[in-house]
Amino acid sequence: MSLPHGSADDLVQLALRHGVAVASGTSAAPDDRFSGHLRLCAGPRPELIRRGVALLAQAWRELSARPLSAPPQAALPV
Repeated sequence: MSLPHGSADDLVQLALRHGVAVASGTSAAPDDRFSGHLRLCAGPRPELIRRGVALLAQAWRELSARPLSAPPQAALPV
């Protein structure tokens, strides 16, 4: 999934705080060419996918509302 702007790494950390785990596109390449992409799992039951998408949307809205100059918060250990 391609993000319209921003870093997928930042969204991954925030999404985890919202209760949904996704992977940054950087985990699928030896360089940062996919830094604006997410990797999504589509294996769970449809209702779990819908809930995960809703949680991811909340995280995206929160991330998008931040000023561009806001320093990133410390990453959570995974």
